[in-house]
Amino acid sequence: METIFFILLTVIAGVFFPLQSGFNAELRRNVGSPYLSGGISNLIGAAIMIFIGFLFRKQIPMLVPHTSAGNWWMWGGGVLSAVIVTTMIVAPVRIGYATFISILLSGQIIMAMIIDHFGLFGSDVTPISLRHILGALLLIAGIVLIKK
Repeated sequence: METIFFILLTVIAGVFFPLQSGFNAELRRNVGSPYLSGGISNLIGAAIMIFIGFLFRKQIPMLVPHTSAGNWWMWGGGVLSAVIVTTMIVAPVRIGYATFISILLSGQIIMAMIIDHFGLFGSDVTPISLRHILGALLLIAGIVLIKK
């Protein structure tokens, strides 16, 4: 049952992804800046996540993460988010939403295969196989078909 819940949640997130890009593009038109509209979008998301974090926290007081030589990169999520949100605001209106999402998903799948291959971030090791490579090539072929 838990697996079904997470599959449905993922489908919903997938449906929301291009909608988020459209919402942010409209905000950009009204604000006049992809960076300011991205900042507003991230600020709203951060406020909601902080609220949910406090609502469901299990530790009182909350633990403050510390940086060691091995995990300094954990703070990079916000930087990556800024790049992703800015790209979501400016790219789809120029290359089309279907092309944008196709390229974005292909990049995500290829990076996910690399993460799985090396067991990064605590994931199980799943070596890249010929089947994975063929799947990635078919994704790229799909992008070409969508773009033409």
